[in-house]
Amino acid sequence: MPSSIPQSHSSERLIERARDGSRSAMDRLMERYRSWLRREAQVKLPKALWRKLDPSDLVQDCQYHAVRGIGGFQGRSGREFQGWMKGILVKRILARIRYWGRSRRRHGLERPLSDGGGLGGELAGDSSPIDETLVRGEDFQRLSFLLTLCRPDDRAVVVMRHLEDKSHDEIAASFGLTTEAARQRYCRAIQRIQNAATVLERMGEEGASSREQEVVLLHLLQGLEPPRIAEQLALPGELVGSWLARSRRHFPPKVKRSRHDR
Repeated sequence: MPSSIPQSHSSERLIERARDGSRSAMDRLMERYRSWLRREAQVKLPKALWRKLDPSDLVQDCQYHAVRGIGGFQGRSGREFQGWMKGILVKRILARIRYWGRSRRRHGLERPLSDGGGLGGELAGDSSPIDETLVRGEDFQRLSFLLTLCRPDDRAVVVMRHLEDKSHDEIAASFGLTTEAARQRYCRAIQRIQNAATVLERMGEEGASSREQEVVLLHLLQGLEPPRIAEQLALPGELVGSWLARSRRHFPPKVKRSRHDR
């Protein structure tokens, strides 16, 4: 369900005053949106990273950047402010994910991808080879962005495997699965991410808007149907349907879900 925050003329007035430099108005805005922002942080921050970063700390980080950047905010309504804050939240999560990925590589924790411990080795028998650059530094930003739009279980297994360096046995224990079931869940998650990355690249080449790309990614990564996407993003249903129809020529064959994914 969409987040519900009272939208009123008072929000517009507070935004206007905060943009003009009123600290008291900015403090009131931060207080008004703090609970909502924390809920968003709890949903979007991979749980595997909670022991490294508490959602409350992430909220404070977001509010700090919001205070610094309020002068550049161009919207007026509470809904626009909420969308702007969500954008800051996603960027801060990406920065944290990228930081932990770099930390792992800096301390020699990244698994070599040619010895069977990486994506290529684990999916050697699959029909669609995984683009190994997704877990390397030069393309980690793309993986980080896609992770924020994944289903929670997909996001969790990828983060646990590549940021926490957990084995499939450890992941299996976390989910209450057999090791083989955990391995298959991880492989399917990576395959979905790779499929989405391919579609994202092709849409970018065609000049698709970021909103259109988000619609398509929600469909591919979370399996959401048009009505749910329209509700979640507050977009007209017909527009969502047309965007999905236009992008279907880029879609790979569906990744089948097993009973372990349900």
